[in-house]
Amino acid sequence: MSVSLQPDDTDIPRHLKLRLSLLFGALFVPNAIYLSFFPLWLERGGLDPVQISTLLTVPVFVRLVTTPIFTHLADRASERTHVLIAISAMSLLFAAILIMPMGYWSLVAVITALAVFWSPQVPIADSIALSGVRRYGLDYSSVRIWGSVMFLLSSISAGLIVQHTSSASAAPLIAVGFAVIFLATFLTPRLGRRRRLPEQVGASTGVLRSPRVLLILIATGLIQASHGLMYNFGSIYWQSLGVSAQDVGLLWAVPVFAEIILFKFYARVFGGWKPEHVLALAGAVGILRWILFSMAGVWGFGFYALAAIQSLHGITFGATYLAQQTFLAHAVPEEQAGAAQGLGVSLHGVIMLLVMFASGPLYANLGGSSFWAMTFVSGAGIAVAFWFALSQRRWTATETRSAP
Repeated sequence: MSVSLQPDDTDIPRHLKLRLSLLFGALFVPNAIYLSFFPLWLERGGLDPVQISTLLTVPVFVRLVTTPIFTHLADRASERTHVLIAISAMSLLFAAILIMPMGYWSLVAVITALAVFWSPQVPIADSIALSGVRRYGLDYSSVRIWGSVMFLLSSISAGLIVQHTSSASAAPLIAVGFAVIFLATFLTPRLGRRRRLPEQVGASTGVLRSPRVLLILIATGLIQASHGLMYNFGSIYWQSLGVSAQDVGLLWAVPVFAEIILFKFYARVFGGWKPEHVLALAGAVGILRWILFSMAGVWGFGFYALAAIQSLHGITFGATYLAQQTFLAHAVPEEQAGAAQGLGVSLHGVIMLLVMFASGPLYANLGGSSFWAMTFVSGAGIAVAFWFALSQRRWTATETRSAP
């Protein structure tokens, strides 16, 4: 993705690209450990699939309520980075508390508190980066790629540590990850208040309520939510197939490696594509991915076959994510960038919440066959992308007729 909206290099912060790259790299360290090994840490603690699903769904529910509040606060603050520093400090505090022994309901409370301050971090970082895109012609994918690189390295490293210790080390490793984020926020660029570009003066404050924005966010939300069952039970499913803890870490690393390749070549491959077409492709690849996922046990897939399936993540997640950000960079004024990210998180969260709540009973009753259900979620994303495409033609025709 390379979006340049009247770049201005006269006041560009020093080492802007490097500092944003460090921020995105840090943000995905705890993500990698959490997704790969936190479910195993919960299972080691004696929790059943429904309890695990409930605990992992709590952050999604919290995200619906709190993320828009913090992104709106960041939009109104003199510096978004100051908000990011504050919430990263609080997330580090609760991640440290997570290491302490506690009962189920205490665990629910701590994870809820952690989610309050963790969930807004990437949306706020995205809004800072998109300000760089608009003001200085920054290539967004060139900084976001480092989040994927660090996810990859963190997942592999955590897998080695868990393999040689146990899944009990997952919680301390997550706390270390939040310490890395906290340190990185102090290097994050201060870009100051948002500026209206000439063509954005007078832009409607109702842009976030426009059907164009809402349909794109819903389509991306459905395709992203199709990953919910894998996020909750992927590691447990793979171990049930005989995959080692170290290889579980690698299976979480493979899709991120695919993301890195996608981010590197997205502009070259998809630069001429409309966002809705990218989303339709991502949804179709998602249907294929979840069919193969569900049949892994039946067909006796080993590590390499599972890794090949995981490599489809570059399209199902990476292309979906960049298609959304490409659209928002053009469609939403800079002073609403944080609110746009918050709206996306909320809409995605509602859809993900439903999927993750359903994932516990689905996996408990169907095991690996439950991944068939995710094909319908991906298919719904394709349907909304086509809805957007048809509506876009109608909107364009209407605007053409009404033009002077």
